[in-house]
This record gives sequence, C-alpha cells and structure tokens, in this order.
Amino acid sequence: YGLFDYEIPFFATGKLEIIDTHSTNPDAVVSIFNNPECYKADNGNYIVDMGQNFAGVCRLSIPACDEGTTITLVHGERLTSAGLVYTGNLNKAEQTDCFISDGKAAIFEPQFTYHGFQYAEISGYPRELTVDDIKGIVLTSDLDYTGTFTSSSDSVNKMYSANLWSQYSNFLSVPTDCPQRSERSGWLG
Repeated sequence: YGLFDYEIPFFATGKLEIIDTHSTNPDAVVSIFNNPECYKADNGNYIVDMGQNFAGVCRLSIPACDEGTTITLVHGERLTSAGLVYTGNLNKAEQTDCFISDGKAAIFEPQFTYHGFQYAEISGYPRELTVDDIKGIVLTSDLDYTGTFTSSSDSVNKMYSANLWSQYSNFLSVPTDCPQRSERSGWLG
C-alpha cells in the first residue's frame, strides 16, 4: 500500500473469537548475589563483579547525600582492557539505570526492567562503595523443574550448570535469545 492507498475500516460481522491473554508463571527473584567484588577503577567509577553472568538488576543502598546527586549504573558482560564495563556488544540496547537523590537514604532496585550482566560500573556514588551497599538480584520466570542432572564429570556438571543459567537468563516472561542486547525480544515465544 502507498501512503494514501488503504482500505476503508469496517465492522466485522459473524462470529467473533474472544481474545484472551496468555498466562505464564510470574517472574521471581531466584537468587541474590550478596558478596560481589567491588573496586575503584582509574576513572573514579566503581566496578562490581557479581561473579556470574545473569539476568536481573542491582539493589543499591544509597546513603543520605546532596539532593540532586545522580548515580548511574551501567551493566555489561565483560570488561575492557582498561577494566571498565564493555558495552560495545549491546548494539542499540542501553543497560543503564540512573538514580537522582532527593537527599534521603534509599534503596534503589529497578522494578520494570532487567539487564543481562556480570559487571556493573557505578558513577556518582557519594561515598566509598562496599559489598554491603550492592547486591545482584537474579530474576527469571518461576518455572517448575521437571528433572535434574548430575554426573561424575566436573566438566559435564559445569556445562549443565551453564545451561541452567542460560535458561534462567532467557526465560523472563517470554523466551528470548539473550538478556542484554537489542535482540532481547520474544522471538522464541
């Protein structure tokens, strides 16, 4: 159809089908990384290593600070050679959260998003960041297990664990092919 080439809308006649929602298991917190590694990078930002790539968010304890203080969290799967969070593989996706303080102490945990990451780079934090200030919140659809697997081979068990983590990260409401890049649409569902 061209710009002005369209059909006139009309009311359907006959039997209409009822459109229903697709029900799915709710999303849930399935794990919390309580002791990530934290260090200050050369640029003054804090780098947090959760120790595992996953889909979820950071829970950041923010102390009382000047009103208007902006704290930014950038999430990624790898670090650059300079030790900063690498975002070049994200295409057009942004894995950035910003918190603007009202001056009061707060807990910042985004509710309507998630990121695929192992590392977070935090700028604007008003004091020295410690492991007590930040947690990794692992999110996934709350699916029932239908079985488990264990073998006598550590390599095979690690591969099985990697598969489970991949499923955790890619089953958040709808199946996706990755939780971090711009293709995290429901192509598989």
